[in-house]
Amino acid sequence: MVYMRIRVRNSKSKKIISLFLFVTTFYPTLGFTSYNSNNSLLTIILIKAVNHTNHSVKDALITIPISSIIKKYPDFNEKAFTVFDRKKEIPSQTEDINGDEKADNVLIVVDFIRGEEKKISLQYDKLAVIKKEFKKRTHAELSVKTDYILENGFYTKGKFNSVKNSTVPVNHFAHNALYKYEGPGWESEKVAYRFYLDSRNRNDIFGKKVDDLVLNVVGINDLVSDSKESYTKMCDWGMDIFKVGESLGIGSIAIWDNTQVNTISNTETTTCKITNDGIIKSNVLTTYKNTKVGKSQFDISSLISISAGSRLTREDLTISDPSQLICTGIAKHAECSLILDKENYEWGYIATYGKQSLAYDNLGLAIFYKKSNLVKNTEDILNYISVLKPVDGNLTYYFGSAWENEKNGIHNKIEFIEYLDKTISELSHPISIELL
Repeated sequence: MVYMRIRVRNSKSKKIISLFLFVTTFYPTLGFTSYNSNNSLLTIILIKAVNHTNHSVKDALITIPISSIIKKYPDFNEKAFTVFDRKKEIPSQTEDINGDEKADNVLIVVDFIRGEEKKISLQYDKLAVIKKEFKKRTHAELSVKTDYILENGFYTKGKFNSVKNSTVPVNHFAHNALYKYEGPGWESEKVAYRFYLDSRNRNDIFGKKVDDLVLNVVGINDLVSDSKESYTKMCDWGMDIFKVGESLGIGSIAIWDNTQVNTISNTETTTCKITNDGIIKSNVLTTYKNTKVGKSQFDISSLISISAGSRLTREDLTISDPSQLICTGIAKHAECSLILDKENYEWGYIATYGKQSLAYDNLGLAIFYKKSNLVKNTEDILNYISVLKPVDGNLTYYFGSAWENEKNGIHNKIEFIEYLDKTISELSHPISIELL
């Protein structure tokens, strides 16, 4: 089934109307081009996508580099494309991964049954501009206080305004109330995260009772950072459910120096940018210049992302000194023991589960790593730790949480371990794609 859009002129209103036509014959050439009434070209690309797992995958994120599309279709227009799974249009967007305001990837979310192979149709008009109308399922934001009064270094009064980027002031310190909930936030419908954009640089969790996006209202009126913020108590949407303190929280970036964790705290400049606030994926890019750990000095960049329907945050790190060992982890809790994967997959995990939320109910935490990057799993007084070695200065890992109060969520340890094992299966057997 090939989908074509044709534009015609309404003789009464003299407006251009878009009509949609399904053509029931596949053409011998798998990329098909047709002319519409205003001489614009509509090109159709078929994409083969295969689920290699032995289970169904919901909201699978498919990433197609625009560079690979342009190699076969040089006139590809990222401003005017639609994607179809059979007759149904499915959510799609572009992605800027480096903050240069240029699209790098086409993104799609689609469901698969066990072992399924799909033919997905990507269609573009090389001259048009299309506005997509889909429910927004992810969000990333960074809000900075304006109209404030500065008193002894504290940003008092004022209001929070959303910005695309911010360079952290050199005199910024924890709890001075410059940033809404102390740094950037990112979320899917299932969970929200934030990290402290100060010398702590640690990740925290907002648990959700609703299957919706909430960060735009979280902390908007909390103009003082004093541990009495509205989100520290149960709200209609949920609450801050995790105590970070001096631990790694969940998935925070650190350097492993012989026997200890060194968080990213001493930098010359730190710049945070929302590179994507998309319907199916959102990104936060943070660059730490001239970071000092012991006698070492290096630059490090962190691209955090989350996709629709997922509990996972993906962390893509680039470090200028590839000899450094990265470590990350999860905070220890007295009532939770360490869970390790037992599957022979390319990806593994460390995890905990139990009554470790601030609401004193069940919360699961996990770090997912590629086993080829793993130096060792270890622990200290505060953390369960994964020590990871970058390859050519690059490292990717994931972290995620599951709170029992989530709508249609995970409610016990057995379900949590099932989720963990399914996740490493999907990470180890990603959806394969081929442009036909």
